[in-house]
Amino acid sequence: MAWLWPTPWTQASAEDSFKATPRSVSETSSPRSDISQRADRLPPALVGSVSDWLERVKKGYGRFAVAFEALGIEDTNDIHNIDRTIFEHVETLLRDGCGAKSMHLKNIHIALLEYGCNLRTASEEATAAEGGVPFLALKDAKGRLAPVGASHAAAASGSGAELESAAPHVASVATNVPPMPPPRPLLRQSDSSVARAQQWDEVVSAMAAQATGSGLWNRLARGVETEQELLDFFRRRQASEKGGKILHIASAVKVVNNAALSHFAATKHLHLHPMKAHKTGDTLLFHGCPQVAAVNIQADGLKIGFASNGMLGRGLYGAPDPRKSLQYCKDSPNGRFMFLCRFNLKEAKHAGPETKHRNSIFDEFCIYDEKHVVVLWMLKLKEPR
Repeated sequence: MAWLWPTPWTQASAEDSFKATPRSVSETSSPRSDISQRADRLPPALVGSVSDWLERVKKGYGRFAVAFEALGIEDTNDIHNIDRTIFEHVETLLRDGCGAKSMHLKNIHIALLEYGCNLRTASEEATAAEGGVPFLALKDAKGRLAPVGASHAAAASGSGAELESAAPHVASVATNVPPMPPPRPLLRQSDSSVARAQQWDEVVSAMAAQATGSGLWNRLARGVETEQELLDFFRRRQASEKGGKILHIASAVKVVNNAALSHFAATKHLHLHPMKAHKTGDTLLFHGCPQVAAVNIQADGLKIGFASNGMLGRGLYGAPDPRKSLQYCKDSPNGRFMFLCRFNLKEAKHAGPETKHRNSIFDEFCIYDEKHVVVLWMLKLKEPR
């Protein structure tokens, strides 16, 4: 039974010098022994990106490239040099940072074995050295074990092969995962230990955030994710000269409420121009309130049960210009507060200078379902001089 060399990276112009001679399972003790005489690095003509290699494993797997690149695996040369320790780190990031499922991990694991990576543990190497079968094997319809490298041939013959562990004491790939956070890997020999530790912590934190409320917040707050972007946005929304004095932000706090973020019914489109979003998508609007209500809004979001009855009816109001929202910020000893929210305006009503309502300067929108608004920032305004 021959180990298979992955065809996507084999080209006629270079294969004669770099393709390994196939050997049977009895002639080898390691999944990498069939390429022991090959050069350690592929020629430039055969080197590909991590994303392209993953796409060849299965279409759509390119999205997992970030887990490899986070560990310094930048191309197929690096993929070829992955060992068991590095794969455990990759597997952890794939599962906890990219949301990879058991079948995704299994397919990538098999592809790495077929690519020549040695993913055996020390005990599995000892078992193989004693004449045991490869630790991960395929059983055909007659119960015979075949090496993983022959999986494609077995599948093509319609044998209905099923992946299983040939050694009872070895855990399966899907369940043999290290706890989070994993050990810090040696990313580059030139890096200091402190730099490597900081880089690994940043990778784990950033990828874990994508699966939590902060990752969802970043997607919903696109365009105002940082304080500087928020300040610029706040200034641009006060472009009209008819609105009065320009307001300024004294301080700002992100409002990351996992329940509210998940509850929000976002559309597919975010328009920074509110009138383009009306009846079609989402936009960012300001909501002013008295100080006594600010704490409740920060904790629970905007609730229809506390909504007042305004010119557009009983609902939750938002304005593109913060100077309109300022009208609802009653003075208090601790300052004036307002919120920047993302509104779904598909079913909203609008009042403004071009409508029959009393708003002669500012536009204003009202929604009637609390699932159509989510709070992103809490703002405290500077007091006028």
